[in-house]
Formats: sequence, C-alpha cells, structure tokens
Amino acid sequence: MLCILGVVPGLAQLEQNSDKAVVNNTGGKIVVRNSLKSTNKAKIENKGGLIIVEGNAEIDQDTLTGRVEYTRDLNAMVQSVPQLTYMDVHFSGQSEKLLTPNSSRYFVAVDTLSSAPGTSILVRDEYEIITKGRVQHDGVINPAQLTGKVVMDGNKSQLVHGTGEFKLLELDNSSGADVINGGGFKVFTSLELTRGELRNTTTNNCSLGDSALIIRSTQGSIAVDPSFGKNVSVRYIGNGSIVAGPELPSDSTVLQTMRVENSGGLTLSKSVTVNDSLYIGATIDAEAGGKGFVLTHSSEDNPLYADTDAEVIGSMRRTKLIAGDKNLFNNIHTYALFSAVNDMGNVRDMTFKVLPNTAPLPDNNPGKVRRSIIISASDVSYQPVTNNFIATIGYGWKISPLDETTVANRDSLVLQRYDKDSSDWYNVGSSEQPRFSTTWGYAFATNVDKTGFFAIGPDGRSIKVPVLVYALLEGPYRNGNMVADLRARNMIPLTPPLIYPYDLDPNRAFIKVDVIPDSVVDWVVVEFRTQLSGGRRHYKTGFIHQDGSIVDYMTNKPIYVDSGTYYVAVHHRNHLAIMTQDAYTFTPGVPSVLDLYRGGMLLGGANAAKLVDVSMAGSQTFAMIAGDTNGDGKV
Repeated sequence: MLCILGVVPGLAQLEQNSDKAVVNNTGGKIVVRNSLKSTNKAKIENKGGLIIVEGNAEIDQDTLTGRVEYTRDLNAMVQSVPQLTYMDVHFSGQSEKLLTPNSSRYFVAVDTLSSAPGTSILVRDEYEIITKGRVQHDGVINPAQLTGKVVMDGNKSQLVHGTGEFKLLELDNSSGADVINGGGFKVFTSLELTRGELRNTTTNNCSLGDSALIIRSTQGSIAVDPSFGKNVSVRYIGNGSIVAGPELPSDSTVLQTMRVENSGGLTLSKSVTVNDSLYIGATIDAEAGGKGFVLTHSSEDNPLYADTDAEVIGSMRRTKLIAGDKNLFNNIHTYALFSAVNDMGNVRDMTFKVLPNTAPLPDNNPGKVRRSIIISASDVSYQPVTNNFIATIGYGWKISPLDETTVANRDSLVLQRYDKDSSDWYNVGSSEQPRFSTTWGYAFATNVDKTGFFAIGPDGRSIKVPVLVYALLEGPYRNGNMVADLRARNMIPLTPPLIYPYDLDPNRAFIKVDVIPDSVVDWVVVEFRTQLSGGRRHYKTGFIHQDGSIVDYMTNKPIYVDSGTYYVAVHHRNHLAIMTQDAYTFTPGVPSVLDLYRGGMLLGGANAAKLVDVSMAGSQTFAMIAGDTNGDGKV
C-alpha cells in the first residue's frame, strides 16, 4: 500500500496494476506529471485529498472521492479522462479533455463539477455528463459540435453559474436549480426542462444560442425569461397540461417553431407569435380566464394539426394569408380561402376568435350551435377591414364527446352573421351541406364578404334538400348500363382534375376521397341555376354510377341543395352538357328525383342528347353526347 498523508509536489507517473495495491491519499496533494493509471483490482483512495493530473488517466474503479483536477495545458493536445463517479472534479488548461467511453458508466459529478475559462470538454453523443451538485462552468462542451449533454439530476436543489457554454443542458431535478453569481453561461443547442424549476433572475441569468431549442415537460419550468438569441424554438412534451411561462419570448420576431405535444395541451399566459412552423398535437387555450391572449402564426405554411380533435381556443391570427389555398385557423375545419389575390381586397391579416361550447356573441342566442366565432381583419397599416373582400369560410363544431349542436335538424345548419343594425342573424354567402366525422360537424360557406360576429344556426330562409339526379354518358354506355372501366383500371383520380368542368367548382382543389367506391364511372358536376341565363349558379361535384345515379362524393348519397327553384345541368369532361328545359322547385320533405335520360325534359329536347336504347314498350333512353366539350379539337 502506498499511503500519502502530506504533499507530493510532482510524480512522473503513478501506476497501480497489482491486485492489492492501494494509493491512499488522505488530505494530501498528488501532482501526476505524466499519466495516472489504475487497473485490475488496484484502487486509489482519495480521502479528502487532491489529485492533479497533467497527463492521461486510466482508472477502472467506479468512484473516486476527494478532488480531482485534470489540468493538461498544451495546445493541440488531448487529455484522456475516465468516465466514472467523482465527488469533486475540475477541468483546466488548453488541452481538450476527452471523456473516454465506458459502456458500463457515465461521467458523474456528485458534489461539484467545475471548468476553467478556455477549457474544452469532449463528450460523445451516446453519453451524458451527470451532475448532482454545484456546477461552475466557464469552459466549453464539444466546441466543434452541436451535441454533448449535461444533465442536472440531483435529489436536492442544485447551484449553477459560470460564463461557459453548454451544448445540451437538461434539468431533471424535482427540487430545481438556482442560477447564482450572475449566471452568465450560455446554452447553445437546447435547454431541456424535464423536472423542477430553473430559478434564474434578471441579474442571475443564462443566455441561449441563436437557434436554440427549449424542451419543456409537464414537470419542468423556468422562472424568468432567459436572454434569447436571434431565434428560439419551443417544444412541450409529457403527460398532462402545461401553463406557458417565460420559455416563450415576448418579442414577436424571436419564436420560430412551437410544438405542443404534451397530452393535456397548453394554456397561454401571454400573446405569442410563431414565425415559422406550428405543430398542434393538443388543444391550445389562449382564452383561459377571459384574458384574451392572441396566438399569431406569421408564416405562409398552415399550422399542422397532428391531432384532428385539437384546436386553438380563443384568438388565432394569421399574418401571411395565401390566395388559392386554405388558410387554417383554430382547427382542421376552420379556414379562410381566397380564390385569387384580388378577392382579398385590402385584407393582409385575419383573426378568428373561436369559443367552443359558448353561446354565440353578442346576444348569447340559445337557438344556435354552442360555438361563438368572431372574425376580424386588418390592412397593411393595421387598420380594420370590415368588407370588400370575398372568401370561403370553413367552420366546424364538436359533436363528441360534448355535442355543441343543441338543435334538432343539424343538416340545416348554416353560417350566419349578426347584423347590429337589425339586431338579428342572417345567412352569409352560401353554406354547403354539413358533414360529420366521429367528433366534428363541419361545412363551409362561399361568398362571405364581411367580418363580424358569426354563428352556426338553422337556415331560416332555406333548408337543404336531397336531390337524386340520373343521367347517362354515351361513351361508357353498354346494353342498359354504363361500364366502370376507368375504376377497374385505377384511372379515376382521387381529386377531380383541373380541367373543365371540374374547374367550375370553386372548391375542386379541396375535394378528395381515399378510395373510389364500387360502380363509379367518373366524376361529374351538377349545376343548379336560379335563372336560365344569369342569376346565381351553384356547382356540386359528385360521382356518376353505372346506373346513372349522381351522388355526393363523401356520402355516396343524393346531393343536397338549398330549397328553391332551379334549372339543373350536368357536365362531364368529354360529353356535351345537358340542362333541364324547365325550372324545378325543390321543397323540404318532398323527394326530388330527376331522370335526365328522358329526352323530353332537356333543353333542346331529343336533339340535346343521343338515343341509345328503345324498350319493348317504346320508351326511349337518351345519353349525353360524347364530344369535344371545350373546343380544343380533342375528344
């Protein structure tokens, strides 16, 4: 046994490799100039002593007590440091300190981890530096990389300070950690708040790298705003809800990406602007306590609703609206669509304030769906815009687990706007027939041209009426029915192509099915005209089946139209269109069937279609004529 009680000013080498040798440093000081090596069953007992290592170290034992300093100070040289558990460990000198991998243990500092200015510590990605006590870091972790993790995971409150640079710093201590002595350290890549509070102050603070990420779990937090770099991204994880804190910057230009992945959702504690991407995996509440915060999404890209039932409660603002595409707002069914740039008028940003399970403002009308919708907009000068735009507005409401419908005939629900002059609600634009998923009712209204208070309520002027239209196409007609060759050859697209007549439907781009149903021949468009020439026109894209029935592409049932009187036309991409000679009135409660394969019903009579069959009784069957529908010389 080598027992050192006093001071050994310098050893060229300290090596123990016999089975029973022990270096016992009790309150003394050992300076190892060259290398420190302890192998096999040899052991170094550093009881309250100090070991200074200026060369490489190789130690097999799991724990080394006392204080150990790694001090090699030669530029462009690397000093090997074993991964084991230290009580008090310090790094200094210009030589990079390389933590040598050990598959059975991490580098652990029980009482103190400290580093001097200008010192670099290298740790591989698959390992971590674990600290259970005070951290005084003035050096740099992995200077040439974005990785290298330090985890503070003690079982009592920890202290952290210094002017060094961490790459990945994680707080996983239920008692938290205090930033002291002015703080000053920088977290370059990511700050992970797993458990406990990082108790920083405005005078004892830390800073973040220019593109740093903050990962906050349901059990972690930070006391005050860190010093943000140019950009920061924030990710919420874990089981449970989170109330947002200082991890979200108040500066509207700083937050790039926000991901809400924790199961219980996020409650905002201030207004927030996301400048790049927004991932919504659970509900975001911007309205908690009636404080009325605003979530602003300042990106051309839509927020990604990873959970289709998630939504933003309260105000959501979009500052970069795109023409020709859905601009999503509070949930997957709430959007504003401007068909062209000119349709936007002076609108440059728009805000939807959606309050679920709330009687619509301003009069709390009980006869509506329990969902309040307020739409506002402004121009480039941030002045309010109330009209002179044309938009399609998508809207949705929950039907499960809490049914907000509250009205008997949900098929008749339309979008309505409150008129303050008459103190009454009026239908806006032209609302489509509502559709229903497991948890949502949803639809859209075209030709919305004003902002204000909106609600989803029973149509007081008209009711949606199912209409079953029959027609035949000459091309696929064979012996009494049409063939479904296109479907058999997988040649019917899941979305109608951008050609005539499908481009007549302003919502063509948003029509999509997962599979083409059995017996479908092709896509067709049914047109409802209020007048033979002029008037309003409504287009419904659907499927035509082998028996000639034209149905809704989503439900495979008759298409719906507002009750009223219309001329009805059918359009197909390579057949000449047909239209009824007379207008037909569609009345609620009265089944409506139009057999447009009867020549006498058509504008132009039998000349408007082609005779394809005559029954034994003499009845004639007509089909739409295959031909050059758009005059381009091709059929």
